[in-house]
Amino acid sequence: MFQLKFRHIALAASVVILSCIYTQADKPLIDSLLPAAGKGPLRAVINSDVAADITDQFAVTYAMLSARFNIEGLVAAHHGGIRKNGKPDIELSYQELRRILRLMGGEKVVPLKRGAPEPLQDRAKPQEAEGIDFIIERALARSSAPLYIIALGPLTDVASAYLKRPEIKKKVIVLWHGGSNWPQSAKSLNSGNDLKAVQVVFDSDLRLILGDAGAEMALPIEEARERLIALGPLGQYLFSLRALPKPDGSPRFSEYKTINELATIGVAINRDWGVFEEAEAPVVADNFEYSFPAGRRKLLRLKLAQRNAIFNDFYIKLMKFATSGGMQTTSN
Repeated sequence: MFQLKFRHIALAASVVILSCIYTQADKPLIDSLLPAAGKGPLRAVINSDVAADITDQFAVTYAMLSARFNIEGLVAAHHGGIRKNGKPDIELSYQELRRILRLMGGEKVVPLKRGAPEPLQDRAKPQEAEGIDFIIERALARSSAPLYIIALGPLTDVASAYLKRPEIKKKVIVLWHGGSNWPQSAKSLNSGNDLKAVQVVFDSDLRLILGDAGAEMALPIEEARERLIALGPLGQYLFSLRALPKPDGSPRFSEYKTINELATIGVAINRDWGVFEEAEAPVVADNFEYSFPAGRRKLLRLKLAQRNAIFNDFYIKLMKFATSGGMQTTSN
């Protein structure tokens, strides 16, 4: 196994109008939203539009392999409410999550539900789905620990759960891979698949961690070949996704395809692998543009992730799973 090195960038403490970079001595919001590595496990439900690309498969696998999380269930999300190959896109995500659970031996252990099949039509009216009710159920379960809703796709199910039962705000922390163009615009694939849901969540009083990192998470095809193929059926499946060809046989993805969502999972496992800032939650306009009126609640934004630390940890967990024949649960 070759060694990867990551050069830390020293950041001077600074204060600006809308945000402040955390120093080691001043982390009030991050301490309340994201415990330091080694603490846990964190109760979590993963909400994923996994069939929209190949990246969520890596992120879901990584989260399930980490003892940092107690995964209480998976909820399939739509990716725009379109139909592919004659099937609603949420059904494709549901079946893909089933495939991952089967490869991990968790199909009969981890609950899997379907979320809303299409975006919000009205910001005041929630969608209805078994996955939304499941999120509410887990949020309101009798536990002193908050439920992390790890949203890797559109925010439809999160927004709907909040609209149906606003009291979940006291019981959940939303970790959303938004991938926005901060501080100009919320525009991204995930926000574009349900803008109204983004507006609901940003205007709410839900505790929110916004994952805007991921551009640094390149996975070169040769690294994927070297690190994944030997790691059993699960590793081989992940490699097959990275190596998917176009119909003409040419590569479907660029040489440096990014696995963006892995950053959001990685920093939740170990927050020291991320650079965060505290910011006022913006208003999101109908054209996706951000504005920052005074008096908004604070959110925690992930702006950069340590690519090599996260990928190395992912490979280690995948190797332990492949060699042990079961999910790794002995270390974060």
